[in-house]
Amino acid sequence: MVKTAPKKSTNWKPVQLPKELVRDLETFADSGVSRALGFTNKSQLAAFAIRDFLAKYSDYLSIYQITDFSKEKITLIDHEENKVVNIKHDGEYLQCDVDKERYCGHIKFVLMCPAVLKVVKKFGYPDETNDYD
Repeated sequence: MVKTAPKKSTNWKPVQLPKELVRDLETFADSGVSRALGFTNKSQLAAFAIRDFLAKYSDYLSIYQITDFSKEKITLIDHEENKVVNIKHDGEYLQCDVDKERYCGHIKFVLMCPAVLKVVKKFGYPDETNDYD
């Protein structure tokens, strides 16, 4: 079984995760691959994943600000370009009115926002973001 982080350590704080995600972490940790990478427990794996997410997306948080979203469009402010950006669903993909693209920094930003994803999925946006990679 996978070890957990020390309970009395002041360097670690508890975080609740969905059971399926914890199960996936445990499966990966038990596979031996994680040990080969230097991880000794599922808490280290979770911390690494969160750090990786923050490293990839923290720049976007200071540049973009969502001001409104609905079934029709997502509106955000691009503070770097000093522009208002509208993203609409064109029937198949999200479309940025500034970059005229289906996948740009603006769309990448909105795809990381759970509240926005919940709305765009209602008008037929695919559950997987792999179509944009």
